[in-house]
Amino acid sequence: MAETNKLNYGGDMLIFVNGTPIAFSKNSKLDISLKTRDVGSKDSGVWDEKAAGKQSWGASADGLMADGLIGAGPVIVTATAAITTGTATLTMGSATFVAGDVGKTVKVLGAGATGGDLLTTILAYVSATSVTLATNALTTLAATASKFIWVGGTLNAYSTLVLAMNTRQPIPIIFATATGTAPSWTVSSVAGKTKYNGNGFITSISMNAPDADTASFSISIEGTGELFQTNN
Repeated sequence: MAETNKLNYGGDMLIFVNGTPIAFSKNSKLDISLKTRDVGSKDSGVWDEKAAGKQSWGASADGLMADGLIGAGPVIVTATAAITTGTATLTMGSATFVAGDVGKTVKVLGAGATGGDLLTTILAYVSATSVTLATNALTTLAATASKFIWVGGTLNAYSTLVLAMNTRQPIPIIFATATGTAPSWTVSSVAGKTKYNGNGFITSISMNAPDADTASFSISIEGTGELFQTNN
């Protein structure tokens, strides 16, 4: 077939959790489903009739367990956070940032539209407690209550994913073709490539340590809200 050069190679596709790929991933899966509801009646005859209901999605991945990986995992911080609507300066109540965080994904819970989450990147490093974001806040946060702050790293080890699950908060998920070099994979920007992104809860992490084999883990994610399809 003449179009085989356009086929996706599974080894190039990864799940990114908060902008960071799952380390030593062996399998990545995205499930999208549509529920139906019964609208059949005696008028339907011998055939069932259905109507569309709600859609849902979920993701899962398998990977190898490893400790002490080269490359920083995401930083998950619970501390007071301050940012003002219409500005991009985020100030934390404890030392959170380093100069190398510039360009990384950051998620500030509560600073988005109508108190939702603000997902953006770090544009500039100011100090250990302050950075300039690439996107202005849409909701003001006063430094009076602790907030979850996510700063993306270069990989997600199984131990980082456990911490992410324990926050009991939805996390940005992307299913896409990866580019770059290990372990610093990023989402491909090649024209024509398709990616899927949304927010999801990590609902389970299973770890397996068989005798005479490499320890592994499996992660399951349940989506909340819409899953967006984007073509580069």
